[in-house]
Amino acid sequence: MSKILVAIQTKVKTGVKGYLVYSPETNELYVNIDSPEFGASEQWELRAHPCKAVGNGIPAVVASTADLAYW
Repeated sequence: MSKILVAIQTKVKTGVKGYLVYSPETNELYVNIDSPEFGASEQWELRAHPCKAVGNGIPAVVASTADLAYW
């Protein structure tokens, strides 16, 4: 499965190897990106939080490496 890597400076999207697993029972996300040619070989285990608003086109959960309590 490929994912998209976005260069912040150019906003160019490039497919990279990796995968994401979401567990609705524990609200955890596991992210694995393995594309050393782009300098992206990382793994994250993130806590997901349900979004308050729901509907078509609105995310059901949000997860971040930042502390969302301060947002």
